[in-house]
Amino acid sequence: MEYSIRKYGAVGDGVTNDASSIQQAVDECSKKGGGRVVCEAGTYLCSTITLKSNVDLYLEMGCTIISSLDSSFYTDGREALIESKDTENVSISGFGTIDGRSYLIYYDDDQDPLHEAPFDYPYGVFRPRTSKFENVKNLVIRDITIKNSVLWTLHFAGCNYVSISGVRIFNDIRCNNNDGIDPDCCKNVTISDCIIVSGDDPVVIKSTKEMAQKYGSCENIVVSNCIFKTKSAGLKIGTETWADIRNISMSNCVIEECGRAVAIWVRDGATIENVNISGIRALCRAYSGCRDNKHIGAGYPYWWGKGEAIYISNTPRNDENLKSGTIINITFDNMNIDSESSVFVSGSENGAVENREIRNSKINLKITGTQQPGWFDYRPSPKDIIRHDIPALYVEYAKNIKLKDISVSFTGGADAWSNVVGLKNVENITITGIEGSPAKAKLPMINAVNVKNIKNDFE
Repeated sequence: MEYSIRKYGAVGDGVTNDASSIQQAVDECSKKGGGRVVCEAGTYLCSTITLKSNVDLYLEMGCTIISSLDSSFYTDGREALIESKDTENVSISGFGTIDGRSYLIYYDDDQDPLHEAPFDYPYGVFRPRTSKFENVKNLVIRDITIKNSVLWTLHFAGCNYVSISGVRIFNDIRCNNNDGIDPDCCKNVTISDCIIVSGDDPVVIKSTKEMAQKYGSCENIVVSNCIFKTKSAGLKIGTETWADIRNISMSNCVIEECGRAVAIWVRDGATIENVNISGIRALCRAYSGCRDNKHIGAGYPYWWGKGEAIYISNTPRNDENLKSGTIINITFDNMNIDSESSVFVSGSENGAVENREIRNSKINLKITGTQQPGWFDYRPSPKDIIRHDIPALYVEYAKNIKLKDISVSFTGGADAWSNVVGLKNVENITITGIEGSPAKAKLPMINAVNVKNIKNDFE
């Protein structure tokens, strides 16, 4: 059965709030056993639309749903333009568009002369998510376009059996918190054939504290055949890690530009394990910050990341004595990355990185942006940001590491670039088939400090 929103009073003039008309169509569709709610061509201003079980919200070509940014419409726990909770067999499909209208909130405060730092926004301004799906079983989102999100775009919390395919997300590249897709304590999720442009991370796999208490671990997530562009990390796992995250695969993706290609953080005591990343082409660079080192609304002056090709970090979020968690069994294969900073693997005194392998990859350090390298970025952590030389491959506080068949090059020159491999407080590391030379002629291939049981074929 099909239910036309026009028959329920939707106007589509971009001025009238059509949420109640669309909601009536959704409610009747679900009540009568399910079907398709059809949004015909037009511009529909909406506050929260709550999707029910067995309903496909179909956006026809020429249809645009625009988000109301009036907080008075978001009462009784509503926090997103489109929501669904405790439902099953829910979908959004079609070739229409959802517009979060971020351009009405964010602005350039002109503190960054290079116009790369995050946009600002008024302190305390209301920013609704574009969507939030909680405890939904059998969720499908396909073919639609979403743009200009002011907060998380597709947030899935405690959902099971989720398929996202052919979706295009075009958020403003300088807006913070406009993540593309956030599987949060979800299970059995596939994300494929998507194009995502966002200031914040295109795909973030996480376990927030509230959802971890309700739904437990996040596991069995596959990301494939996607194209990303971002000022943050192309794929991020963490930083919220209140429940375990496991069985993650990302393959055959292009990251046109990013602050980091792949970033894995554990901060809150959980375990991240069994992650396989392969077939990634990426360009990683650092971005400028603000003149006075602050943003009134956003609260920070620049993006996390200094152009690292790969970033793995296990360090406490707030307290150096707090156990941050475990990162184990991580594999990278067939990575082809131009970056401005290291392949960076960092555990801590309280949490090592274990059983990690990088193989069959090409890492080319090359300046493509406006900033000079020379920093290690540990945020969010008490370590914050520290000055450091930049080897192509850097490992600290780690065990059982393999670096195999990796081509390393330094294109051009940067004062901070140094060795091919830098090691500190590492136990059991095997380095074989590494091709390349240090950034400066007199430097050794490996700079090792407090390393136990190293095997390499440099000598």
